Amino acid sequence: MKHAQPRGLNRRRVEQLLLKTSHDRFVGNRIDILSTLFLGYPYKSNPLIGSAAKPEVFTASLEGFDCVTYIETVLALARASTLDEFIDGLRRIRYEQGCVQCERRNHYMTF
Repeated sequence: MKHAQPRGLNRRRVEQLLLKTSHDRFVGNRIDILSTLFLGYPYKSNPLIGSAAKPEVFTASLEGFDCVTYIETVLALARASTLDEFIDGLRRIRYEQGCVQCERRNHYMTF
């Protein structure tokens, strides 16, 4: 099944980040590298779009994060070797069975 591309994604930046970690096959080391690269990025309150009253929009901005989207993004990048693997991984980390719906977010207690 073809999924929509995430809103706000800088594809070139993802490819640059993946290139910086491509030499290391260990996810833990890749997490260390990526975490360092994101030091100093701004905190963004409520970066996801969607609620009980508003349809969910799959987003993947690399410009700023809240605590959860930071971890989701770093983990998805660390586990990926291609842009498509990153996008699919982020969708599956964030949503139950990768289904983009607010009610299926894995890491948010309320919406």
